[in-house]
Amino acid sequence: MNDAAHLLAARVEGDLQGGQLRTAPTAQSMQRANDRRFQAQIFRVLKTHTSMSLYITDQNGLLLFDANGASPGSDYSQWRDVARSLRGEYGARSTRAVSDDPASSTLVVGAPIYDRGRIVGVLSVTKPVDSITPFMELARSRLLSGVLLSGIGALLLAFLSFWSIGRPLRRFEEYVKALRRGERPPTPSFGRGEIGAMAHTFEELRRELEGRRYIEEYVQHLTHELKSPLSAIRASAEILKENPPPAERERFLAAIERESARAHSLAERLLELASLEGRVELNATGPVDLTLAVQAAMQECGVEAERRQINLQLEAPRLAFVNGDAFLLQRALANLLHNAIEFSPEGGAVLLRVLRGGATVRVEVRDQGPGIPDYAAPRVFERFFSLPRPDGRQKGAGIGLSLVREAARLHGGEALLYNHPAGGAVAELRLPAGG
Repeated sequence: MNDAAHLLAARVEGDLQGGQLRTAPTAQSMQRANDRRFQAQIFRVLKTHTSMSLYITDQNGLLLFDANGASPGSDYSQWRDVARSLRGEYGARSTRAVSDDPASSTLVVGAPIYDRGRIVGVLSVTKPVDSITPFMELARSRLLSGVLLSGIGALLLAFLSFWSIGRPLRRFEEYVKALRRGERPPTPSFGRGEIGAMAHTFEELRRELEGRRYIEEYVQHLTHELKSPLSAIRASAEILKENPPPAERERFLAAIERESARAHSLAERLLELASLEGRVELNATGPVDLTLAVQAAMQECGVEAERRQINLQLEAPRLAFVNGDAFLLQRALANLLHNAIEFSPEGGAVLLRVLRGGATVRVEVRDQGPGIPDYAAPRVFERFFSLPRPDGRQKGAGIGLSLVREAARLHGGEALLYNHPAGGAVAELRLPAGG
């Protein structure tokens, strides 16, 4: 509007005669402009006629011409657009045609009319506010749309940032919690970012600390477990030095042989367990028939079962394949069967069952022993944890079930031990079915 006011004021300056303002040419031009009709699609607004008007005042602020038909001679000298323009300043104002109706507001901008550098009048351009309201509404709508899209974009960016950072942190937290529970989960992959570097450093630290603790525990437990057989061997050897009677001599020689075999078995089983716990995955796998593996374990433990008059019973399908290490699975099954024989009463029975169901193959070994005490249930698979035998015989080294658990882990399965409702305990090996 300011530009239009100065442009029209310059046009009026061209109509001056002897320093006198002539309004007739301007009135004619305004009449022709008001009579014009057109179709102007401005964005989403259709404009069909002009909405701008004007009026001209002389150097005293008296009205000379008003395109809206106001009577000449009215004093506009106190109006802001006229008063400031007559002083050569920027003059503008807003007024309401109806005092209590904001929609009737009109914007007015004035521009001085010059004659050889002297201000001889003012041309003021007027425009109703409601004529620009659609454009303001459109601009506001676009602004609101832009703000809304920006907000959605910011929220999406925040969500993606939270997801990209929070998700790995939650996985890392779950990994640490699993370690605290004594599990051995695989190290999650976090990429090459800061979280990945932190996880890699943490894993290196965990392995170093675990390795040290592992060695310390092994040395402590090995020393403790070897004390008993070594003490018995030493005591028997000292008595043999005194040349006891033949019967006594034979008894102590048998004790030395028995305790030596016990120490040898303990060392071998510890080495076997250490080898399993140090492996992250199986080196080579193939189809293994668990029915044949159970039969091999029964044959291995047959002499022990006969000595204690334990009846071994097998219920198994003809074929029950899994993918894995045949030797390792047979060792795990032999340990389960050995454990069941140890806790069964003489003359009792041990039932072995191989069951196929969906994606899982299960081996159940049920004994007729006293079952698992409540306090021991959470610890039965711990390394070096062992329960006293029901007939008062010496406790085992507590390695067999740990071997079973490690074998199950390496095969992607699990090992369970629980009491049967009808009495006795059930050891269960669950493995993914294969073929």
